[in-house]
Amino acid sequence: MLSFTSMGGTIDHSVMDGRGPYSFKISGQNYRRIGSLLPAEGQRPKFAQLYIYDTHDEIQNRCRALNNQESIRGVDHATLHALQCMLDTVNPYVRIFRNARDILQADNVVDLKIRLIKARPRR
Repeated sequence: MLSFTSMGGTIDHSVMDGRGPYSFKISGQNYRRIGSLLPAEGQRPKFAQLYIYDTHDEIQNRCRALNNQESIRGVDHATLHALQCMLDTVNPYVRIFRNARDILQADNVVDLKIRLIKARPRR
């Protein structure tokens, strides 16, 4: 409910033989999918879009993102709100996405991209 991306990769199903706890093995490289900053017309927001789209109803949007009515009923809205406020305060990426939201709302921007570049040590 609070993640920015979804994980992807090629799953090797050979490790599951019906015994033991569920596990999976990724063959090759894993990756993260982030998609667009705003949901497509008629689609619900998900992942990073939840930090930008309709933040007045953000808690409800996060609950709806589960797509599971049973899970929605089990969500403690006060805890979710507290976690969201904590992330707003301490997570630099949340601040970047909130800033993008403000730019999109204030300037009527049509095309906005965010680049998150992290310095890497030389290898």
